[in-house]
Amino acid sequence: MLIKDTFSLIKGVKNYFTMSKDELDKLKVESGDRRLFYVLGMSKNSISHYTKDRIFKLLSNTREREKRIAVINYPEYIFPVSYNKNTDSMILNLAAFNVKEITTKPSPQNLYACLVYGIVLGDIISGRQAINFRFSKSFVDYLTAILLRSFGKKYGLLGSFVNKIAMLKYIVCCYVLASFMGVEQSELFKKAAYIIPFDYKKLETQLSTYNFSIIDEFLRCLSELQVFPNMNKHLFVSEMMKKFHQIGFIPALEDIARFVAIIATSEVKGTEIVPTFLEKYNSDAFGNIIEISKAIFKR
Repeated sequence: MLIKDTFSLIKGVKNYFTMSKDELDKLKVESGDRRLFYVLGMSKNSISHYTKDRIFKLLSNTREREKRIAVINYPEYIFPVSYNKNTDSMILNLAAFNVKEITTKPSPQNLYACLVYGIVLGDIISGRQAINFRFSKSFVDYLTAILLRSFGKKYGLLGSFVNKIAMLKYIVCCYVLASFMGVEQSELFKKAAYIIPFDYKKLETQLSTYNFSIIDEFLRCLSELQVFPNMNKHLFVSEMMKKFHQIGFIPALEDIARFVAIIATSEVKGTEIVPTFLEKYNSDAFGNIIEISKAIFKR
């Protein structure tokens, strides 16, 4: 796996933090974890999700809760959830909800969703949960479905240029293997062709000029190979924001840990931190990716 330090699509925003305990403590909201436990405890009976047992086991253990959950107020950070490597703790950032403490906001649904997100994110970034290579095709199928739904009509992939779909799937596979799975360039094109059959030999020289571990290069490849002519980062992000109505899904397009965490969180009823309609893009691939998070919560 390859975990991104920062996001390119969101102007270098950090994926995770490496703060010392003292640095993190300065950002913590007083009694934030205790308030979190109280609010979610009041809503426990209304929650029905495969993540429930592990989450309430964590919340009810005061020592583990204080160690593993950092409720902070950090206006400079735009996301509600992150992970701090040095303290092995999930970060719940109240500033993303425009509040400074837990009262009637964030809602219990959003607080619960943050914990689902944070546990998945932390377990993958820390290495406690590995992602088997066999899941690669599910990521490819899901991302391809999003791209076809978002850009297929505009670029004629659903009409006279339907032959470009095979190239799109292959390029997406190259991106997933390099950017998510950490496959080296020397093995990339052959491994991608094994997952998505495609005669890449005529394009190999040109394909070799792109660093598929970087989303900017992936988009440049789609543009220059005329799959999505004149595609650039600005156009891509603009369309994704229209499609998903918020910034919450954008990190999934760059980082495998965020991808799995966002897919898992999208099933939490009533949450607003990520889109809740993600299954519709490819239900089979969605279901396979959900299995990764289910393995996390079985522990």
